[in-house]
Amino acid sequence: MRHLKLTLGVAVSVCAFALAATPALAGEFVASATGNTSGSNESAQLFKFGQIKIKCLKTTAKGAVVAGSSSTYASSIKFSKCLTTAKIGNHEIFLGTKFLTPLAVEYHQNGFVEVGSETEETPGPSRSSAARPN
Repeated sequence: MRHLKLTLGVAVSVCAFALAATPALAGEFVASATGNTSGSNESAQLFKFGQIKIKCLKTTAKGAVVAGSSSTYASSIKFSKCLTTAKIGNHEIFLGTKFLTPLAVEYHQNGFVEVGSETEETPGPSRSSAARPN
């Protein structure tokens, strides 16, 4: 009987700790203050599309965060100093390459990544249909 009470007490304690740890395991993004994020990388990034390869030597990223926790984080990534290599028959050609728009990436707390969503916002006053004059 004594071992049963001890086992039951340990089981209840483990369940209580598991329930308390559930929000920590959710994997939300947490920021201590509202502000902008930025970063850069000068190691080569390589994209392969069959016989076509694009190599970019510089990558910069920027985003914005709001204080507190969030289930998503969005970033805008720009690639520069890029060169495209392609094979035509036995010959390789090299072309300078420039990306005109940044790559928009939205990271979700569950591991899902969305590419191509709009992350850059245009500053200015917001307008709603109720606020517009007739």
